Amino acid sequence: MKRVLGMAVVALAVLGGAVPAGAVEEPAPSVEGSARATIAVMDFVASNASAADAAIISNFVRMSFVRLGVFSVVDKKNMDRVLQEQAFQQTGCTSQECAVKLGKLLNTRKIVVGEYSVMAGISYMTAQVVDVESGRIDAVGKEKGFKGTNADAAADRLVRQLVESMGQGGALRCDPRVAGGRFGLGVNFPGIGLRYFVFDLWAVEAIGQAESGVVVAGGRLCRYFGPLGRVAPYVGIEGDVGNYKSGDITTSGWAGMVVGGIEYFVFPKFSVQVDVGPAYATMTHAKTDISASGIEFVVNLGLTYYP
Repeated sequence: MKRVLGMAVVALAVLGGAVPAGAVEEPAPSVEGSARATIAVMDFVASNASAADAAIISNFVRMSFVRLGVFSVVDKKNMDRVLQEQAFQQTGCTSQECAVKLGKLLNTRKIVVGEYSVMAGISYMTAQVVDVESGRIDAVGKEKGFKGTNADAAADRLVRQLVESMGQGGALRCDPRVAGGRFGLGVNFPGIGLRYFVFDLWAVEAIGQAESGVVVAGGRLCRYFGPLGRVAPYVGIEGDVGNYKSGDITTSGWAGMVVGGIEYFVFPKFSVQVDVGPAYATMTHAKTDISASGIEFVVNLGLTYYP
């Protein structure tokens, strides 16, 4: 994250110095036992809607199941290959009977069939999970009123409805992007950060920066909310210590700040972050013990890669 080095700015105001401007996927608890049950997501049927959009939504639902980690999800290409070999047309498959036939061909325990429809300008996605062995409907879910720009978030909500309806809410793990145990390496100008999710949704980060005589080191604690689709909002607190040296001027001090921001996952392993918040800083001159403090508003921007 790019951090405006507020402590050096305060030193400039007090001492008259010159400072350059700087303003996934792990196994999860099983639905069936020690091994995760296999599930297949069929292409959603389009009703008064674009078939291409229905196919995209189907993929959003499929990827959401993958991220949750409760089931082992059948790959779309493998699924299409098997159905093509069996000369089975899945188009229009929404009934229990059809779902059971598809599930047996694919050798899955569960199968998801659904529909994407538009009525009076309002978008709907509905889905049901069918148990292939018993033929019963295990869960149903519905999302409505979403736009194309947040269809992936609506698909995430739909999938959570389905899993929770099956009585597997306790098996839901946090979204892997903000799950406990994940490491991230952040880069910014002019420093780096190392992030670690200690628990689901809770991350600590060690940060370090150096620029034109200013050296800062510190840490953050952040609480995430979501993600909501690709966006994960968060709030956090940060503490830093640092020093500034230019010629015979040497100062040191500390700063604390509160931030609120968002992390946008361009890819599951790569994100862009921006946050803002007030920072309080205090600096002391090494020779004269003259000190000063102040508050400034800080904007941070950076990139993070999760190995």
